[in-house]
Amino acid sequence: MKKILLVLMSIGLFILVACQSNFMPPLKKSDQVELTLAQKLTLLNEMNLSDVKSNALMISAKGDFKASAEPLPNVSNSSNKVLIQFEFDASAYISLGNEASESIMYFNLNKLLVNNEQKTSYLEYQNRIEATKSFLLLKNGYVYAQLNGSYKTSNQGNPVEESFNNKQMRSKEVVFTQNEYEILKSMFDSLEENLHFDISDSLLEQIKYVDKMITVYKTGDIHTIRLLITKEQVIEFITTTTENLPLPPEFKDYLKKLTFELRIELNQKKLSKIYLASDLLLEYSDSEMKNDVTLNGLQFMVDFNPVAPTIPSDSSLDKFEPRDNFISGLIR
Repeated sequence: MKKILLVLMSIGLFILVACQSNFMPPLKKSDQVELTLAQKLTLLNEMNLSDVKSNALMISAKGDFKASAEPLPNVSNSSNKVLIQFEFDASAYISLGNEASESIMYFNLNKLLVNNEQKTSYLEYQNRIEATKSFLLLKNGYVYAQLNGSYKTSNQGNPVEESFNNKQMRSKEVVFTQNEYEILKSMFDSLEENLHFDISDSLLEQIKYVDKMITVYKTGDIHTIRLLITKEQVIEFITTTTENLPLPPEFKDYLKKLTFELRIELNQKKLSKIYLASDLLLEYSDSEMKNDVTLNGLQFMVDFNPVAPTIPSDSSLDKFEPRDNFISGLIR
């Protein structure tokens, strides 16, 4: 059980996320199935991952993160301001063939914004990276990259800017060998055994507080296991838990908004999709500064039976400029 919780928590912490996600299909109250906690865990434990080991998968993600700090209105002697922004809309298609040369990994970046600004009485700077319609492709063992975007840095009002318009390059040599292929394939092959766990009375007692957060829906051959955590549940947990609390008690005062939803979709008990979505707002003020952390509608989906995207043809990839030092070529 520790292994499956670790996997799910890792996914959740990596991408943290709202029930109003574009990725998630609607759920009907009439499709809800009443199960005990043991039955819910049994359904999850019986999940068949055979297709995960053999098929391709597609990962889609997008979100908007912002963290800021600025002086309170009544603080006149401070000019400190900090802003960190991170917005993205991306997807990744991974298909392992029978060998390295038949494998494809296609990472598409529809939008990226990374912005960092800081202003104090003696310092003012900004670093801003933007990208659209860019991709990284592993095909036939080679890596190809297309970049559209810009980079801007400004220190004390002295800006430096650079733009990349349809910059295309590829590795000169094969970089994905049979050795890397075998390592990646073994990770897929070991996934199933790492997700199964023993359902014991002690386990049920330890996690009984999550029972009301988990609901199960059934539509035809599709089961959806849903974990929904709200601000109210987190505050209740902090208020009632006195031992081994992972968060400081005052966290409940900082938390202004939170929804976190994880769904696992099973088609005839085979893992079909995983969804994650969340909104988050934290506000904290001390004697001088107001601090905000906002996560708007972060969305994440893994599709284990995806429709393959349109991959650039070999003839178009032949036009990409070969580079010896491929990584440094991406940033020059």
